[in-house]
Amino acid sequence: MKIILFIIVVLCTTVFTLESRAAVVASMPNQAGGKIVLTDEACVYRGKNYTNLYKSYFYTPTGTTGDGCWAIEDGSDTVTVIWHDTGDTKRYPANNFDIRRR
Repeated sequence: MKIILFIIVVLCTTVFTLESRAAVVASMPNQAGGKIVLTDEACVYRGKNYTNLYKSYFYTPTGTTGDGCWAIEDGSDTVTVIWHDTGDTKRYPANNFDIRRR
């Protein structure tokens, strides 16, 4: 049920956001003590717009940051993030994320 709500929130914030900046749609703590953040902004990397992917980023208490692209895997409760700096693809259970309601 949480994944359905997650998808609805993502779609609604994407369709109804009138601001030019990215809105945070969900976040979760990371192992470094910071957060992984999912936004509703289209993912653009090295000048290429990736269809059906959205911008994500992480940060740590020491100031380390990184950017990536994210999507919900079809038919699953999994959020997939591709981290730009490392090229790693990571999968996280959707229920680990706190959904930000507008």
